[in-house]
Amino acid sequence: MVGAGSRRWWCLLGLAVSLVAIGAVARADQTSAMRLYAAKHYGEAFQQFLPLAEGGNPVAQFYIAVMFDNGQSVAVDHTTAAGWYRRAAAQGHGDAQLRLASMLRGGEGVATDPREALTWVLCALQQPLPTASRARAERLRDVLIAALPLAQRQGAEAEAVAWVPRQEALAPAVPAERTEEGPRLRKRGTGFFVDAAGHLVTAYHVIDDCAELRLSQPAGGGSLRLVAADALSELALLTASLPATDHVVFSARPVVLGAGVVIVGYPFVAPELMVTNGIVNARVGSRGEPGVVQLSAGLVPGASGSPVFDESGAVLGVAVRRTTGAATGDQPEVMAGSVAVALPVVLRFLAAQDVAVTTADAHAPLALSEIVARGGRAAVALECWR
Repeated sequence: MVGAGSRRWWCLLGLAVSLVAIGAVARADQTSAMRLYAAKHYGEAFQQFLPLAEGGNPVAQFYIAVMFDNGQSVAVDHTTAAGWYRRAAAQGHGDAQLRLASMLRGGEGVATDPREALTWVLCALQQPLPTASRARAERLRDVLIAALPLAQRQGAEAEAVAWVPRQEALAPAVPAERTEEGPRLRKRGTGFFVDAAGHLVTAYHVIDDCAELRLSQPAGGGSLRLVAADALSELALLTASLPATDHVVFSARPVVLGAGVVIVGYPFVAPELMVTNGIVNARVGSRGEPGVVQLSAGLVPGASGSPVFDESGAVLGVAVRRTTGAATGDQPEVMAGSVAVALPVVLRFLAAQDVAVTTADAHAPLALSEIVARGGRAAVALECWR
């Protein structure tokens, strides 16, 4: 076996360098995000952790990985989780190293590689792990050592000794608070063009408490101006500095219970469209409130404000929040999915701002790919800066 002191020195060096690199503001943001996570406010925690993780914070990278690993506010995605674990592990995060080792052994989200798994678990064991994590690491180490041929075991041990932590360069825009350098990215959402004049609709909470609104995808940039906002209806109207690429057509018929729906929006974590589909579960909220519809289609962070299409490619609502299936107050959610502002509310909101929209009677159902293409031409990713 290799010398424990040598492995300990390199692994602890990686953790120490990473911690020193995190500034006071970033630490404050990290603490806030960790409190939200502990309180199980996973959506808010995710939005606070992600800018930190993208900026190189290994603790935030670990939490983002855990959330993808366990489906907390986002869909379970072991491949994405493994990528975030690897980034944190490369900077010396012990629990990330341990979980990455386990995934490499079992082929969860990555190709099976027991030799690399042993490398990571040996490094993790030199870190000040919690008692339970240390016990798991020791068991995994023993299993891997017993399974690997001598040459592979020795190779993994040598790699653990030679491993050097790689600190990521912290991006200057990681802190979410305003500094003397200017505004910071606070949150992301989705909007969509409703006419050729460049009016966009999104969810109210996407634009709430923002000093500046920007387009990010697919237009590649541009500013936005807030025209109107209504917290009660959960809607906001914007205009873009760039011309509309295309705009949606709204349905002219009432929502049908059980009808198929498609949500097309931009998730917080990636610059590419994400599509979910399902049915209309209810034409009122979980407590019987009017003006919203419940959908079985899921909604990920960043997709709030997305258009909800019917099977003919016409918009029947605006997705504003997700439901988890967990109890809320003294009443449970009907089921996991999402909630959308109902079509009559959306049309009244737009009419009050003298925005003329196009409506269409029901047509033959379109292929899902065509509905997604329509959504992709009209939907944009929005950024809130403050």
